[in-house]
Amino acid sequence: MKWFKYLTVIPDAKRALVNTLIIAIAKVILNIIIPLVFALLLNEVTNYKQSREF
Repeated sequence: MKWFKYLTVIPDAKRALVNTLIIAIAKVILNIIIPLVFALLLNEVTNYKQSREF
C-alpha cells in the first residue's frame, strides 16, 4: 500500500499511466489488423493466380 500511495503523489504518474494504456491499446489493435490485412492480401494473390489460369 505504501508504493500505491507514493504513485498517487508523483506528478508524472497520470501521464505515465495514460501513455502505458495508449501503447497497450495500440499494440492490441495493430496485432489484430496487420496480420488480418496480410492474410487478405495473400488470399487475393492466390485468387489472382487462379483467375489467370482460365
